[in-house]
Amino acid sequence: QILHSLTKHDSRVSVTRNVANTGFPVATDRLLQHAAGEYLYRADSDDVCHPKFLETLVNCFDAVDKSKYRILGSRCLYLDEHDRCWGRRRVSSYAMPQQAFLEKLLLGNFLLAPGLLYLTQQVRESGGFSLQPITNSADWHMTLRVAMDGGLYFYGTSLAAYRQHR
Repeated sequence: QILHSLTKHDSRVSVTRNVANTGFPVATDRLLQHAAGEYLYRADSDDVCHPKFLETLVNCFDAVDKSKYRILGSRCLYLDEHDRCWGRRRVSSYAMPQQAFLEKLLLGNFLLAPGLLYLTQQVRESGGFSLQPITNSADWHMTLRVAMDGGLYFYGTSLAAYRQHR
């Protein structure tokens, strides 16, 4: 109901519903087929974003050289199941060239999904989310494939939160 009410006030919002549970990667790729904007952001039901998250990251992305940077990240807070902050990654804004970004990603996923904004076309060209060889790795694997074509620009202010159920 909430999403449908948003479609009445903002033509950029649309609602797509799967008739069956297809799982995260397939459902996300279905949404990718319908995405019409330059940027792609996806969130899980327990992720939290600052009200100015998208506006801030889009403005930041618009100011960087998109031929060099394919992903823009934001610092994330860690929340427990009661929305209490129990940790944060303390980093400043920085630019990471493609080679360094790819090398760091190959060592492990150091990025939290709630804080990532992608160029939609790059995600499409990389094959989307459902080309994953390892279970529960769709975000990391897709980010790794996008990183093969460009670097990361990281915005050092906390604009998103990752809820970790312990």
